[in-house]
Amino acid sequence: MVDFAQAIRHLHPKAEYAINANDYEQLEWMSKDIEKPSLEALNASWDSYILYKKSIKYKEDRRKEYASWEDQFDMMYWDQVNGTTNWKDSVAAVKTKFPKPE
Repeated sequence: MVDFAQAIRHLHPKAEYAINANDYEQLEWMSKDIEKPSLEALNASWDSYILYKKSIKYKEDRRKEYASWEDQFDMMYWDQVNGTTNWKDSVAAVKTKFPKPE
């Protein structure tokens, strides 16, 4: 289901409007300098927004999963001292868990 308010923000971030019950027929367009988008334009904007969100979700998921910078630098140091690959292994595990979309 299209979220018209989000579709409008994605298409025209500075637009002024009011919408009742997520109903395009209830869309009151108040921006004088921006043409009111058609239903088709808002549907396309929504599809674009969803693709964008999916394309960046893996980054958000990875960011939550990675160790802190301090811990990563500590792992790198001890990997150099001990000849281990703990840091590379931990980064690879996160990248495998949350792959970049094609």
